[in-house]
Amino acid sequence: MNYKCVACSALIVAAAGALIGLAIAEIASPPFHSRFYRDLRHRYFLIGAGAGLLFGAGQESVRQLKKQQDQEEAAERLRQDLVVAPSEPLTKASLPSPEIEGKADSAS
Repeated sequence: MNYKCVACSALIVAAAGALIGLAIAEIASPPFHSRFYRDLRHRYFLIGAGAGLLFGAGQESVRQLKKQQDQEEAAERLRQDLVVAPSEPLTKASLPSPEIEGKADSAS
């Protein structure tokens, strides 16, 4: 897993989450002036950034794990295709002759 990519994705989505948190704080600003409501912008900023960080890291991790799983499945399928023996043994008679195919193409 590429941890640099996970960290970059987490930081980008955290920045977007922080901006969304600030926007929500501005839109939903209450008219009250008590101690609880004073740092509301700061709280929403941190909540949005934290949620974005977790979401971005999780999303990128799942994407990379899916990619790794697909590669492993493709390698397993390739291994199975190579291991499976043909139903009948290959002989010269069962293989197509290039001379016959060449004549058929030129006759057309």
